[in-house]
Amino acid sequence: MRQDIADNMRHIYPGLHDHNHVRFYGDVKGLAKNVMFINHNEPESSNGELKSFANPFEADYVAKIAKHPLLQNYNVSQITVLTTYTGQLLELKRRV
Repeated sequence: MRQDIADNMRHIYPGLHDHNHVRFYGDVKGLAKNVMFINHNEPESSNGELKSFANPFEADYVAKIAKHPLLQNYNVSQITVLTTYTGQLLELKRRV
């Protein structure tokens, strides 16, 4: 994974080491940052059946950002969105 992502994971996995080839990844074209976090006040919803959470606002936001690299000539296989909740994964799949 990109060093930017791994840096955010090292507090959970202190022994995490980067493979040498990730050191040569260039910046993502067309975006201000390689890794983004957003702050907002939109509530998430809970899906009792899945016992998971989703946030439609975040899903819309992320789907729009994820489409932008396609305009920079990236392939779909080069775009990754990470989410920790199954409910959010399903929200994202509905939008892309």
